[in-house]
Amino acid sequence: MKQKLLFLHLWKSAGTSLHDFFRSILPGYRVVSAENRVLAEAWLANHSGVGGHFLFEHVAASLTRDEVFSVTVLRDPVQRVISQFHFNRLHIDQALTVSEGDSLKEALLRSIDRGTREQFSLLANTQVAVLAGAARTSMDPEERFGAALENLHCFTCVGQTEHLEAFGNIISARFGVTPSPPIRRLNARSEQSCSDVVPEDVLSLVKEANRLDARLWEMAGKIEIAKAPVLTKENAWVRFGNGDATIGHLHVLVKPIEGVVEIDVEVNVSAPGCYTFGFRFVDDLGATLFGTTLAMLGIPLGGVVGSENVRITCDFSGVAGGDYTLDVSLNDEWSVCDAWNAVDRICWQRAPEKLQVGCMVIGARAERL
Repeated sequence: MKQKLLFLHLWKSAGTSLHDFFRSILPGYRVVSAENRVLAEAWLANHSGVGGHFLFEHVAASLTRDEVFSVTVLRDPVQRVISQFHFNRLHIDQALTVSEGDSLKEALLRSIDRGTREQFSLLANTQVAVLAGAARTSMDPEERFGAALENLHCFTCVGQTEHLEAFGNIISARFGVTPSPPIRRLNARSEQSCSDVVPEDVLSLVKEANRLDARLWEMAGKIEIAKAPVLTKENAWVRFGNGDATIGHLHVLVKPIEGVVEIDVEVNVSAPGCYTFGFRFVDDLGATLFGTTLAMLGIPLGGVVGSENVRITCDFSGVAGGDYTLDVSLNDEWSVCDAWNAVDRICWQRAPEKLQVGCMVIGARAERL
């Protein structure tokens, strides 16, 4: 089934630029009016993509559909609030929290009061309110924050306005558009959102009124921004070896926004010896993109009977899509995935979908867990 794009546009978070970008890579993409509260399901039935000022409950049902690639972008809350204030002053007829002649402090105090009474405000913890869903009405701020964070993890791809280009690369690759077109910065006036021109007492008030949003924005930067395929030993193509030591738990996670691949591996040793865990990424032509071993990274294995857990992190210099086979091997020598030395080897015939891994390796490191 053809992939469809769903964009939850948080107010004053690069939405105009992203709508323009999505139109350039996805014919048929439609922007939904902010006042329209039709569920996203209805729009996606007739369009290849849709974006707008939805609340979480308007998109929740769509997030569980395999064919829907769902995205949202968060912004530093201080910058977002200042930008929202100036936008509302220019569009006073649309303003929900700004009256003509208001200062930022006056508008913010009114917005905080509105948020207390109605559980929603455009100048106080707006991002948490939008994403919290039904928990928006809770009087417990921690409950609202917890719900927003949980719901944020439901999206396929989460971005931050500070990293739009990398975010755009991921979306373009998913929809088969390479190279990714640039994201034009539209509807942006940097002088309006600079916190250094705001009096310190007002700036402190903005920060205090948006403490939950600040936490959520920070957490957004730690989420795997695109849910990459997770490979496990259960979907292996072939496995062999003498079994003196075996690969137990194996979890491979690609983090394209960071240009990182993480491999968590558990090694179970039944016969003590000198072992090393090796891996390699192989392209469609059989060429090895990159491979190394724990021995080369300074972590020996197999000295005693039992289990050992290690995380390997590979740093890549760029982001590029491609189909790769992953081989992992537990060897009895310091070799890189040599089949004749394997005590346990796992191979995948083909990655389940395109992996966003970099085309040039900067390096790899490992640590015991």
